[in-house]
Order: sequence, then C-alpha cells, then structure tokens
Amino acid sequence: MRALLALSALVVATAPLAGCTPAAPGPTPATAAAPCPPAPSDADAAPVVTAAELCAIDGRPWSDSVFTTVVNTPAWGDTSSACDEARQTAFYGAWKDVQSQITTFDLAKDFGENARLLGGVGVAVLSAPDASVPIALLDAEVDACLGTSTQTRIDHGPWHGVRGPLSGDDGEQLTWWAEGHGHWSLVQAYISETLAADDAASLESALDTLLDAQAARLAE
Repeated sequence: MRALLALSALVVATAPLAGCTPAAPGPTPATAAAPCPPAPSDADAAPVVTAAELCAIDGRPWSDSVFTTVVNTPAWGDTSSACDEARQTAFYGAWKDVQSQITTFDLAKDFGENARLLGGVGVAVLSAPDASVPIALLDAEVDACLGTSTQTRIDHGPWHGVRGPLSGDDGEQLTWWAEGHGHWSLVQAYISETLAADDAASLESALDTLLDAQAARLAE
C-alpha cells in the first residue's frame, strides 16, 4: 500500500498540472500560469471542497489527482488491549467507510507542465444520521492509543487529528476529522522525508488552507 503511494507520487510528478492565477499579487511564476478551473455552481456544489476553490483562495497550483489516496489508519506501534479494542471499534464505525468516498488533490510547487509535485491529500465527506458518533469513535481511538505511541495530536480549528510515521515507512502521515450538519469529514496527507524543509513547510501551509475551506463547507 505504501509502495503504491510512493509510485503514485513519482508518476504524478511527471503529469501536467493546471496552474491558477493567484488571488493576490505575488511573484511571477517561472512558467506561465493558466486561470483557475471554473468553480461549480451552487446547484452543482459538492460536499468536498474543489481544486478550483482552493486555487482561488491561496493561489497555489491545486489540481485533481489522477490517483486515489490509499487511506491508512494511524500506526500506533505496540498496543494495549484497550487501544486494540478502541482501534477496532473505530475501524468498523468510521475508517472502513472512508476509502470509497475519498477525493484526492495534488499540490505542486510553482506552475506549468514541469511543476514539481509536493504531495497529495485525500478528502472524504460522509453523511451520517448522527455525525458525532464516528467522530467520537476516532477521538476514543486516539485517547486509548496515544500514550505509548509516536503519534502526536494536530488539532486545527474544529478538526481533531494525529500525525506520525507509517509503520516501516519514511515520512509522516497527517490525518484530521471533523463534523458538521449531518456530515463528517476525514482529511489525510503524507509528507515525504525527501521533501526539502521549505517544501514541507509550504505543503503544511497549504493543508491549513484546505482544512479551513473544508470546515467552512461542512458548516454550510
């Protein structure tokens, strides 16, 4: 599964990525930028924020990925019986439904056909009779498993989450979840250890943009 992600990143890096015109004046990209793709009308609006909306917000070259994020649960390491129970309950009550609903975006550095991929991020929005239930299960998993783990909390606004290494892999996986108006959302990204520090910081800043935009969408 991790090998698939690594291969996907390598292949996507060679694919043309549509640029967008920054919302505010800024440095001119080294390559020509194309306009942002058209945003959906209200009638066509999806529960998942779009690449066009993200592009319009921060001027970064967001694009729809030709690949699908493979969702991974956190790697907790050696787990206690309480953690194992909470982990399994969260899997069947929340995690297992995410993969089929995932939308994946790519983020490049700069614009144009030769833009270098920084990373991908998966966003899923799921409906639920009581969206607080899957959120509570995910929170309970963290509470039961975090103490002896290398994972750390990464809350952001209404989002709860964790970040940490994948088992047997390099780099870090970042995952957040939040609820709103009969829906709940899960966002997951991977930051490769091969990224330069400034590129990793740029990707994390872009993730904040996505989280804020998706939280606003959930609140509608």
